[in-house]
Amino acid sequence: PRNFRIVTNDFPQRISGPQPNLTGLADVRMSGSGAFSAEGLQVVKRSLPPEPVIVVDLRQESHLFVNGIAVSFRGENNAANLHLSHDEVITAELQEQESLSRRKSITFDHVSGKSAQVMEPVVITSVRTEREVVEDAGLQYFRLTVPDHFRAQNEEMDRFVEFVRTVPFGTHLHFHCRAGQGRTSMLMIARDIMANAKAVSLEDIVARQVLAGSQDLCSVEDKCEMSAKDMNARRRASLLQHFYDYAKDNDDEFQTSFSIWLQQNNRSVQ
Repeated sequence: PRNFRIVTNDFPQRISGPQPNLTGLADVRMSGSGAFSAEGLQVVKRSLPPEPVIVVDLRQESHLFVNGIAVSFRGENNAANLHLSHDEVITAELQEQESLSRRKSITFDHVSGKSAQVMEPVVITSVRTEREVVEDAGLQYFRLTVPDHFRAQNEEMDRFVEFVRTVPFGTHLHFHCRAGQGRTSMLMIARDIMANAKAVSLEDIVARQVLAGSQDLCSVEDKCEMSAKDMNARRRASLLQHFYDYAKDNDDEFQTSFSIWLQQNNRSVQ
């Protein structure tokens, strides 16, 4: 899949300038990528270390696998499920699965630069959710519903924190969104933050994740006129700064949720 990377101390690109602090990075077992087909998931699996793997699906938009082919229900700007709650997203996706399962064939819409070249109608033999595809591959699955181009909402960050608290030591997390950049970078940085905020600055955490292949979500240019895209970028940067402060302040093994910490400290993510 696109933008596949495994986080290690051996960066795929040359470091120019001072090397960021690498404390704790080798112990954060994780990787990231864009969306995959059922066959692509097997490629991911073979590329990962031989340890338990949890696939962390970050996509709010509904997506299924028709005959193993990845299918997305985009809507305009990939925002088909925008403003739906986590549970509402799951319900909508299951309804899409049921609807597709009743059809004999499907013709895929083509979005330039984002779709596979499947031009002819496809006779439907199976329609599976990502959870089913992942578990059929012998891996574990966890879902966060994060809208494309936006920051993760506080409720989803709470779910993420609670999830990470329960992950057994030695488990590898594979994060993915659609392209493997914005949302994947955001949650991979957040995972590094949870593990290492007390020993490593936010700047170094972001820098080392960028060297591993993630997107720099904290360097947001100041502009006189901010577009909607610029504002969303600023909100993601703000989220990561607040989340870093939360993790650095944590003294109860993350039993206090991110949302509660924001309230206790009169903070809000703008």
